[in-house]
Amino acid sequence: MSRWKKRAFTLIELLVSLSLSAILIGFLMHIFFHATHAPSGRLWPLMEKYACRQRLNQVLPEILTPPQIIDGALLFTFNNGVDDDPHFCGEVGGRLSLDGEKRLILTLFPAASHWQGEFSPRLEILLSQISTLDFSFYEIPTRAQPGAWKGTWEQEDLPALVKIQCTAFATTYPILASGKPPRYYIS
Repeated sequence: MSRWKKRAFTLIELLVSLSLSAILIGFLMHIFFHATHAPSGRLWPLMEKYACRQRLNQVLPEILTPPQIIDGALLFTFNNGVDDDPHFCGEVGGRLSLDGEKRLILTLFPAASHWQGEFSPRLEILLSQISTLDFSFYEIPTRAQPGAWKGTWEQEDLPALVKIQCTAFATTYPILASGKPPRYYIS
């Protein structure tokens, strides 16, 4: 007989390893199932709201002119940065409003310097299932008067903050003026 005994797996070791593998596979299948089926279910509104906030965080701090509210829509110009379409690079006009299907829409218009030939505005659907939309502007406090939220903005400078309220969310977005760091308030 040889001095070295041949080593093999016992039946118990094999059963333990199979049961651990089955638990691990079951756990991974559970995670995979919820990751692939969540967007069509309950997580989609959260993802839509997150994407809306991300886009508004890109647009609102770049406002260049004082915003105006006309027919329930917020009108402004902003720096859109670099875009695939040269009509929408740099300074563009923006309109934040509700459409007839109760969706929050950001409409982009090319700057007047890009109005060569025909163009059509770009529509970006930010949120759906919105019933009301309201804007307010925060005026920075001075020694003469305390800071206050206003329903319209009639001054020539930019407001410190713009609050956008609708049935899906209520968030305050800052507008940068003269290089000041942004301040975010969520209500």
